[in-house]
Amino acid sequence: MQSSGKAPPHFANVKQSEDFAFLAVDPPFPLARYPLKSVVSNFANFPAVVSRHIGTQPTGESTMPKMKTHKGTKKRFRLSASGKAMHRKAGTSHLAHRITTKRRRNLRGTGALAVPMEKKITIALNGYSN
Repeated sequence: MQSSGKAPPHFANVKQSEDFAFLAVDPPFPLARYPLKSVVSNFANFPAVVSRHIGTQPTGESTMPKMKTHKGTKKRFRLSASGKAMHRKAGTSHLAHRITTKRRRNLRGTGALAVPMEKKITIALNGYSN
């Protein structure tokens, strides 16, 4: 699109800058509002390379990524105040009429997990239980 030499009516009172003298056409925006020098000076404050790596700070320092809680473990276990891993006892969801009354009574509530498994559950929960 070549310039007809006459500015469009909405650009009639805008003085064209010498910065865009290399263009064969008039720019589609008023140059008085957007001088080239101010656009270039706004980018002077930005770093040359922006790192998009996870865990990298803008200053270049790297930090360790956050540890994530295992969601399946979170739904099945809780950590007590003393650090024990508590869980729901198995065999209580349905078909309880076959089980003796004593057995049903003993299955109520929560039970503590065996000691060898506690460390793995604590690591998977990342120290959080709710």
